[in-house]
Amino acid sequence: MAPPRLSKELVEQAVQALIAHNGTRQAAATALGLNRDTFRNRLFRAKQYGIPIPEFPEHGQILDTSRVHIGSAEQVKIDRLTKEVEFLKCENASLREERLSVELIRQLIHDCKTPPTPPSWRIEPSPKGNEGTPTVLCSDWHWGETIDRKQINYVNAFDREIAERRVKLLVSKTIDLLLKKMSNPKYDYLCMPLLGDLLSGTIHEELRETNWDPITLCLFQLRDVLIWAIDEFANAFKKVYLPCVTGNHGRLDRKPRYKNAAYDNYEFVLYEMLRHHYQSERDIHFEIADGPELLYTLGKTRYLAIHGDSWRGGSGIAGALSPMMLGRARKKETALATNRPFDVIVHGHWHFYRTLGDIICNGSLKGFDEYALKEGYPFQVPIQAVWITHPVHTLTAYWPIYLETPGKTYR
Repeated sequence: MAPPRLSKELVEQAVQALIAHNGTRQAAATALGLNRDTFRNRLFRAKQYGIPIPEFPEHGQILDTSRVHIGSAEQVKIDRLTKEVEFLKCENASLREERLSVELIRQLIHDCKTPPTPPSWRIEPSPKGNEGTPTVLCSDWHWGETIDRKQINYVNAFDREIAERRVKLLVSKTIDLLLKKMSNPKYDYLCMPLLGDLLSGTIHEELRETNWDPITLCLFQLRDVLIWAIDEFANAFKKVYLPCVTGNHGRLDRKPRYKNAAYDNYEFVLYEMLRHHYQSERDIHFEIADGPELLYTLGKTRYLAIHGDSWRGGSGIAGALSPMMLGRARKKETALATNRPFDVIVHGHWHFYRTLGDIICNGSLKGFDEYALKEGYPFQVPIQAVWITHPVHTLTAYWPIYLETPGKTYR
């Protein structure tokens, strides 16, 4: 065999570097200023020179470099115990340093003689002013519908007596929350959107058969109840603004229509009756949509009010979230193309209260019913949405107004 070109001194240097770095080839190569391949080649040449390369322990153990060759079984045991002792010494020293560091910090804190000097800031009491515009969203009351408690496992019920009690509770809890639970509240007015399905209607044959009264009688009943509610809010907040859109349950035709859809709807008649009733009241203002949506502004926040029945679909775990998110994207696209921008969408129809940033979905007054049970929709007690629109910072607070006690049964 031809003698290797690499000198024996360089090979021995590589072996010694490997030993010095406890078998870590990358560290040994770096120490010699070599790349990994060159260093590996020198170790390979060591075998040609007959220079032994020791075996190295696993990571974390200390190599005893005083012995390269293993003589006997006893010596192997001694070497192993020696390495374990060295490893434990290192670990003990590390723990001792850590303990000393903690004790030093504690002593430093204890012996600190410098008194704390917090900033001398003072918070001045804010002047009493407009904290924003409160909104109580009214939709999906389904006035006239009867829900049989026996057919839905007694988790809900709905009739005229229950409906009236829930309306009174909605008004009283809203006034109490906004005027009594707040500290020094001051509002310019109350916004009270009416977003459809306030009437049960007759679009389904089963509703015509089970409603507690014919729809025209329900229309007059609801007119009177809403007048009471608006009067109570006007007494409490001085001014009331009512943006109105129609829903799908109040339509005259069983099949949805698009031409004159708002006009051929009992709720449009209801809104006009209310506007006529308050025509001499300057502090009660109605804005009634001629189509399926209405833009209105509170402070700097632009709202798009719809009923929500145009958002179809929704299944699986996502449920109504999918059509809501898709519907918002489409509305945003149309708003951008027609220069009618909005910041927040408010709607009802889905009978499940939720807030999703720039979407507010209202609950219902009637609550869980036979249809929801059979279709497997999630349960929620009757809820109507309340929130505050800050004049600068848009929406700053949301509250669901619970109109029944969770867990209540109807026997």
